[in-house]
Amino acid sequence: MNWLRHIGQLEYAFIGIFLLWYLVYAIKMYTLRRKLQIRISRLSLKLLLRITYFSLFIVALLGPSFGDIKKEIKAFARDIYFVVDLSYSMDAKDIAPSRLERAKRELHQLASSLGSDRLGLLVYSNHCYWVCPPTYDKEAFFSYLQSITTSTVSAHGSNLASLESCFFQDQSIPSPESTIFILVSDGENHGKDPSPFFSKLAEHHIHTFILGIGTEQESRIPDAGKDFKKDSEGNPLVSSLNRTFLTDMAELAGGRYFEINAQGSDVKSLLHRINKIEGQWQGSKKIDSIANKYYYFLFVAIILLIVDILVTVNAVKF
Repeated sequence: MNWLRHIGQLEYAFIGIFLLWYLVYAIKMYTLRRKLQIRISRLSLKLLLRITYFSLFIVALLGPSFGDIKKEIKAFARDIYFVVDLSYSMDAKDIAPSRLERAKRELHQLASSLGSDRLGLLVYSNHCYWVCPPTYDKEAFFSYLQSITTSTVSAHGSNLASLESCFFQDQSIPSPESTIFILVSDGENHGKDPSPFFSKLAEHHIHTFILGIGTEQESRIPDAGKDFKKDSEGNPLVSSLNRTFLTDMAELAGGRYFEINAQGSDVKSLLHRINKIEGQWQGSKKIDSIANKYYYFLFVAIILLIVDILVTVNAVKF
């Protein structure tokens, strides 16, 4: 027999209270017997009955388990691809501490809340790069996620259309119904029109979510070793969230748009949507499971308690 829990302070407290109460009761009956010169009988029956059902209550509280039961455990998993914009505009600080650092923090929190899914990390600027191919190793994924900066890529720009070559040509999609594509970007795009790529996501029935980050107020872009980045004419470069563009791309892909801005984050809502997507069946196995049978002991204890209440004995005989 196995036990759900070991005897602890609660059980010891109940036992102590029971013994103390019965000790006081026995002393009172013994005192009554001495004073009145009477004979006390049949108390042993009550004592035995109460000890029995009290012991059964304690056993039920400990959760006795016995009997082998076979349970089938089915494993399901999803392929979730995180795609992060690494253009210089992601260094803007309209979202503290910066757009990119906040995005990394939010994605870490999101991935931590997921089950046994396969996670991949793809970044892009002027070109796209696989930082972490799809893996079940979350710790490896978190390590790669933490390491990315706008300096990770060599050729800078903002070309969303480049994602097609990495996502569809370098990566096979085993089950589109359980594949999730999550893009994190401020919406800047200076390359080709990415509409064909997002249309292709819809054609393949891939679940697409776009997480916009930033504010619509223009923000200057920090420059390493200098104050802010400037254009060829010496004017400060500014960036703002292009919500309209990202929303249009999400609709084109048949997906949903979420946002991280100065007022808050939609990541919890995004997680809620992800959890509604069923994973691909990975296999199943049967394991031994032991059932908690506390209710047998509880039922008998309650019956004995009722008997104790309803049945009285004449404990005092002259």
